[in-house]
Amino acid sequence: MTTNIERDTYYYALADRDHESSWVHASSRHVLSFLTQSGSDMFELGCGTATIVPYLPQAWHYTGVDISDYAIERARSNFPNSTFVRASASRLPFADESFDAILSIHALEHFENPRAALGEVIRILRPGGRGVLIGPNLDLPLSLPNAVRHWNAPRRTWLRLQRVTDYVLRVFDILKFRTVHPNYTEETGRYELPDDDLRYLISADEVARYLGFRGMKLEQVSSSSSGQEIPTVKRCMRIIPGLKRYGEGMRIFFQKPPLQ
Repeated sequence: MTTNIERDTYYYALADRDHESSWVHASSRHVLSFLTQSGSDMFELGCGTATIVPYLPQAWHYTGVDISDYAIERARSNFPNSTFVRASASRLPFADESFDAILSIHALEHFENPRAALGEVIRILRPGGRGVLIGPNLDLPLSLPNAVRHWNAPRRTWLRLQRVTDYVLRVFDILKFRTVHPNYTEETGRYELPDDDLRYLISADEVARYLGFRGMKLEQVSSSSSGQEIPTVKRCMRIIPGLKRYGEGMRIFFQKPPLQ
């Protein structure tokens, strides 16, 4: 079994490689362009080692939060002019309406309480501020992540039944935010495949609905940023209620309405 430090070193090496290469793409520049319309105080939830910092406007003040001691220590070492805090996503140590812009990339799916984390994002965002949430999308109720590949067949079948129930309830605006415990990494101490450490069976439709219920203005809810044509089968699946974003990852751009 690997230690937490060994696992974090391996995990963040992979994440840094992917994130650093992504910030030169047009889709990532679109994210920054959207966020810069709000102001200069930026917050990143699940910041990891903060690979985004070199690509931010120099006038911005950046604050990053992560639960990993390893990630926070590396980020502080690399970017001493930014602020980094180790904290839980479901209880952020910031006052209401503290930030102009909020970003979270491939973090929400790893939180134990995603509903509370989204509530905290809304709480600390200033009126008129903008946010971007990026992650995978497991809208399809029969899909299961690598995080439960160590579960036995009956338990995986039961989870699929729960997911179908969650899907039906979601169509009627009842949001369950289904999480799985223990995931593969928690059980084995290893991270070997993507999403081995996933907790929340993330749904772009569920997240978008929740933000809408909390009064957020959804500017863009798209998933894939590749610009590739969507296959016919996926287009047909999207006719089904609650699956209109099926087949793409989650990219949600939203704004907290300004004060009247």
